[in-house]
Amino acid sequence: MAIAFIGTLVSCNNSTELKVNGTVEGLENGNFIVAKIENNKPTNIDTVAVTNGKFVYTEKLDNADFRLFILQENPQKGMFMFVGNDNITLTSNLDSLDKVNIVGSKSNDTYTSLIESFKKVQEEKGKLYQEAQMAQMQKDSIKLESIKDAIELNDKKAEKVVYDFAKENSNSPLSAWALNTIIQKFEYETINPIFEGLTQEVKDSKYGKELNERLTKMAKLAVGAVAPDFTLTTTEGTDFTLSQQKGKIILIDFWAHWCKPCRAENPNNIALINKYSKDGFSIAGISVDRPQDKDKWLQAIATDEINYTQMLDTKEVNKEYDVRFIPTTILIDKEGKIIANNLRGEKLAEKLAEIFGY
Repeated sequence: MAIAFIGTLVSCNNSTELKVNGTVEGLENGNFIVAKIENNKPTNIDTVAVTNGKFVYTEKLDNADFRLFILQENPQKGMFMFVGNDNITLTSNLDSLDKVNIVGSKSNDTYTSLIESFKKVQEEKGKLYQEAQMAQMQKDSIKLESIKDAIELNDKKAEKVVYDFAKENSNSPLSAWALNTIIQKFEYETINPIFEGLTQEVKDSKYGKELNERLTKMAKLAVGAVAPDFTLTTTEGTDFTLSQQKGKIILIDFWAHWCKPCRAENPNNIALINKYSKDGFSIAGISVDRPQDKDKWLQAIATDEINYTQMLDTKEVNKEYDVRFIPTTILIDKEGKIIANNLRGEKLAEKLAEIFGY
């Protein structure tokens, strides 16, 4: 089940607690484990029994929040919702629990409608990835580059869904949750102004505090900040310490052997190294592969004929750089300060041409 993100805090009624009157067709007797979401993972908080296909669940909520009803007899099945202290009627079917119908919760209605908007964008992205794989198999580099541009536009489209929601719902903690959880390309310069536009109540909420904590961390990774130092061992057995590389333009590239978009960028990186290494440009490839996959990582380096520094992230440098998706790149100037985040392909080439003058 995918965890989605949209909702509002305003309920249509004046109930002082959440009350769920549930009916599940096809389930005579059983149990649901009730879970909340913490750190993007379910945390069990209660159990409710189903008798003759029906159940009643009550809970006093401080704020509207996510709730997950997991079928105890088959934990792969469950119902996900965003509810407040609402008096709701829930109906579903054992064969398709994820297609739950909820009446009486304005917050969940909004949640559902916004999820559909987000899904449409994600479906478009899935089709683009299929086209990219086909172009790669056919070695059609021109078409592949065009598809990459389309994927980037699609990502911006998905981000806009969240940005618009957060701006229009500045009094909803879910705005903070969505900004922190859904946005992949988390950029301090973009997110922080939106966060500042949220109400103080939202900033003080659980999701607001989580977002603020991340923003505080990301301020250290914003353009102009000194990149966090680290030392890792290269494939040649030598230590690479970032702070000792001053005087060079460095691209830190987080990747993995199994990441197809990462592997697709390797030829571009190689071309840029061949062009600018004599001018003081270098790339520090950091693999987030598991230690047990070291041989597969080394094979990927050999297969892709990578000719720049490579290291396995044995010290979780990716956490220091708040890496939540790959490929993630950070471009650093000769003084060790961050120039740009997540430049790849043509945009990276344009930036380096600007820096080196050709």
